[in-house]
This record gives sequence, structure tokens and C-alpha cells, in this order.
Amino acid sequence: MRNLILIAAALVVVSVSTGAASSEQVTADDVLAMAAKLPAEGKALAAGFEKSADAKAIAAGIAVNASDRVDAARMLVYAAYESSLTIHVTGDGGASRGPFQLKNVPDEVAYDPARAAHYWLYLASKSRQLCASNPPDEQLASLASGNCQKARVKVRRREETARAIAGQ
Repeated sequence: MRNLILIAAALVVVSVSTGAASSEQVTADDVLAMAAKLPAEGKALAAGFEKSADAKAIAAGIAVNASDRVDAARMLVYAAYESSLTIHVTGDGGASRGPFQLKNVPDEVAYDPARAAHYWLYLASKSRQLCASNPPDEQLASLASGNCQKARVKVRRREETARAIAGQ
């Protein structure tokens, strides 16, 4: 029952973009081009994420869910830094699964790049609400760490990286 509630809640998400609404269509090729620019976390040089065996599938999943380039870049940064753009990966002792390292979701969601990206947007939206008192670039702290105070520097750097690879 809890899984059904989580999935139903994810279906109401439209976007977590902090900017104005955009009709800009992002393609999987756009996401892969951003992946080619993406450095490893905390590094300056591109890390070759676009060469991951699952990069195309994850890029397609991101593209169908992103509202604009920055939204796509943000999802890409989190997927790359959490899973190295790998679909069938687990972490946190098996509690986190898939490219976005989701918890408490069925495997059918965690391991499906499009459904996982959609659910990640829901979680990001919830984090923005929970952490609304944080500066905008730190509002995904709850998503990254479970609360609004931890990981603020990490998520701020991820936001900066997302904007850089999106060309913003």
C-alpha cells in the first residue's frame, strides 16, 4: 500500500525547476552532451559519464521528464554522482537502488530510468518544500541527506555544476 501511495504521489509532479516555466524540449542527445562535460564530483575535468553502458537509457529517461536544460542537467548530476549512470546498482546496504539511488520504491520504479527520473523529481519537489528556508541552491539538502541542514555544501556545488553543464 505504501508503495502505491508513493507512486501515486510521484505522478502529480510537474517540475522542480526554480525558474520560469519553459517549453524547451530536451533530447537524450542533449543530456548525453551534458554528460560529456560533467566532471567527477569535486573535480574539474570531464569524467566520461557519457561512455557508461547505461548512459543512453538514463539520458532518455531524464529527457522525457525534464522541463528544461537546467532541470535535465540537475537530474543528470544526481544520477551520475549517485550511480555513475548505472541502472542496476544498489547502495546503502541494498536500501538504495537504480541510477538515482531511490529508497522505498518498487524495483520496477528504481530500475526504470524514466520512472526513476519522474520519482526523483517528486522527491526533489518535496525537498524544496521541506527546505524552503534554505537558500535556493541548498533546497535539495533533504533529498541528498535526509534533512535540510546536512549536505548543504554538496547540493550547492551540484547546482553550480548543473548550471555549468547546461550552459546557464
